[in-house]
Parts: sequence; structure tokens; C-alpha cells
Amino acid sequence: MDKEVDLEHFKNFKYDVVIKKRGKKFVLVIPELGIIEEDDNLEKAYQRVEAGKEKHFQKIIQFDLQDEIVEPKKVIAEKLDSKKIFITNIAIFVTKVIIILFIATLAVNFISDRIGNITSVSISQFVNEKAKSCYNRLHDIPDEKIEKTKLQVRNAIKKFKPILNEFKVLLHDDAQQNAAAVSPGNSNE
Repeated sequence: MDKEVDLEHFKNFKYDVVIKKRGKKFVLVIPELGIIEEDDNLEKAYQRVEAGKEKHFQKIIQFDLQDEIVEPKKVIAEKLDSKKIFITNIAIFVTKVIIILFIATLAVNFISDRIGNITSVSISQFVNEKAKSCYNRLHDIPDEKIEKTKLQVRNAIKKFKPILNEFKVLLHDDAQQNAAAVSPGNSNE
């Protein structure tokens, strides 16, 4: 790590400075860093606080304790905001997964009603017994019933299509937002 770059980075942190007037003197405090300076002139007191802040960061860097620097409240608040955004995105994702699972459950129930109860028969038995009987029954089904079943399937798909299109839009919007957040031109930092 380049210590000069680190020092400039840390010097640019904007901490709240508490100003107290004690008689003719101004007392300035940066509570997060424990820096206290005083002077008769407010501007000089502020310059002394900035110099104290720089010395503080130089010592931190000298002993390689950059991870111990207390960040300003605004930086912490920004991180909390990003955590809120992350939690919101996770909640949206989980909601979408639940809805998709619900739709998948409906589809499985619809299909199982049409071809028989698969859950009580193992998959291998289903393939061996039901597939053969379905194949044999296909030849016995009148064309009218086949057309009626096709129409029912089409109607079911038409009913689910708006919901599926909404998911497509939501997923597409999320993909665009995620791509925008990751793109090199984005400067949220």
C-alpha cells in the first residue's frame, strides 16, 4: 500500500467537528478520533484540528493500523444504505423465487391431474407402466378430445402468460440495474 496515497485518502475524510467557546478560546473536537485543539482564533483552531488529524493518520499508517481507523458517520451511513439496498434486493429475489415455485407447483398439479398421480408411483414405475398405458390410450382417444385438451392447455398458457411476462420484465429490469451498478463508468463511490 502506498502510504502517501493512504494519507491523502484519510485526510479527505470529513468528520464532524464540535466547536465550544470557553471564555475567549475556541475548543474544537473530533469525537471519532479523540482530537481536541484550542485557540483564540477559530480559523487557527480549525487548522490545528486538521494538523492533528493528519498526525493521527500518519501514526496509524506508520504502525500499519489502517483497518483501525474510525470512518466518519456519513461514510458509515452510506454503507448502511448499501446494506439496505442489498437486503431489499434479496427480499425481491426471494419473493420472485416464491412466486416461481408457486407457479411451478400449480403447473405440476395441473400436469399430474392430466396424466395421473405421479407422487404415489415411483418414477421408474411411472415410466414403465403409465407411459405404456398412455401410449396405448393415445390411439383410443377421439380426435375431438385431443383438440379439447389442446384448447385447455392453450387457455391455461394464456392465463399464465401475463404473469410470466411480468417476471420477464422484472428480471430484465433487475439485470439492467445490476449491469449499471457493475459497469466501469458508474461512480457510486
